[in-house]
Amino acid sequence: MAALGIAARVKLDVAVEIGRTRLTLAELHRLAPGDNLVLDRPMATRLPLTVAGRVVARGQPVAVEEHFALRVETGPDDLPP
Repeated sequence: MAALGIAARVKLDVAVEIGRTRLTLAELHRLAPGDNLVLDRPMATRLPLTVAGRVVARGQPVAVEEHFALRVETGPDDLPP
C-alpha cells in the first residue's frame, strides 16, 4: 500500500450489482408492492464489485447485522485483464 502514496487516501464509490432484468413500460407500470422481480443472475453467482463501471472483485452476498454486505472471494489479481 505504501506504493500508492497519497493516492491511497482517495475515496472511491464502489457498487455491487445483484442482477438486471428488462421490463416493458406496461410491466413497469403494473409493478405493485409485494411483486417479485426475477433478475438474470442465479443466487449462487459471485456478484461483481465495480469501480467506475470496471469489475475489481467478485464475492458472495452476506448479511452483517442489518446490512447487506459482500464477502470478497476474488480480488483484482484474480480477474482476467
